[in-house]
Amino acid sequence: MGSKIVAESKGGDDIAELMGYDKWPFDVSIAFDRALGPVVIKYIKDRKKLIEDRNNGTFTFDTVIADFRNLEAEYVERLQGNAENMQQVRRIITERLLMVSEALDEPFETHQQLWNELQQLGFYRIERQCTNTLNFARVCREHGKTDLGLEVLDPVIAEVERLRAKPNLTKWATEYYDQEIESLQKLRARLEAERA
Repeated sequence: MGSKIVAESKGGDDIAELMGYDKWPFDVSIAFDRALGPVVIKYIKDRKKLIEDRNNGTFTFDTVIADFRNLEAEYVERLQGNAENMQQVRRIITERLLMVSEALDEPFETHQQLWNELQQLGFYRIERQCTNTLNFARVCREHGKTDLGLEVLDPVIAEVERLRAKPNLTKWATEYYDQEIESLQKLRARLEAERA
């Protein structure tokens, strides 16, 4: 078991590998997952109230950032000595911050700052890159940032098309890439139509 997360309650090896937990010490990965979930739910569950509180000046996104960064600091410390795993903690925390900023309808500048941070951290897998790019491009569209939305989509579309063109892909990989290309191109077409 040692270095595998394989959170049995969440579906096993595939999820662990997708999220990048599969190389973490088992006890740390389980503890991180159990600590992260409630922090995310806390802000998603009370979304409407928090938006109202923000509008009344009694809540700021700084509180969200502090909660997530404290969790990040704790697990970066626990994974000390393994740069790849420490980087993965930072990625996951930034991904969740970006997700919560979208749920709380934060100003575009907050989304863009978190997106830029995620870009600097890099993506663990193409699946994470596609998911996060689609989400950020949708935020761009909602905020009237059509050109930026197109700018972030184009390289990802090109990368997925490159991966799709590789010989000897499994049926699963072929279907996955086709699905991602379709989703990315649909959003790209919407952005193009709005720009015209």
